[in-house]
Amino acid sequence: KFSRGPYMELLADAGKDPDEIWLGWAQLNGAWSLRRRYIRALETEAGDWGLAIFEQGQDGWTGVTTFPAKVGKSEEARRNYIDRQRGTFLRYRRPQK
Repeated sequence: KFSRGPYMELLADAGKDPDEIWLGWAQLNGAWSLRRRYIRALETEAGDWGLAIFEQGQDGWTGVTTFPAKVGKSEEARRNYIDRQRGTFLRYRRPQK
């Protein structure tokens, strides 16, 4: 879908080595479920960026998305987009180098 095939292997990296892990509640089929959202930011040599997002809940693991984002290259656009993908409670953040 939308030529995202080449990015699928990056989805596994989000689960194995995420930048952040967020907790949040989601209603699925009428029942509430606590979900863990694993987020990994991606950047190409050309400066394009995107996210790989993986979620885990009582029903197992699922790939949410992985793709180069098309919301603008500015740092503000990037921050705003990433903020909208996060959950409610920060569980882990990779230490800054």
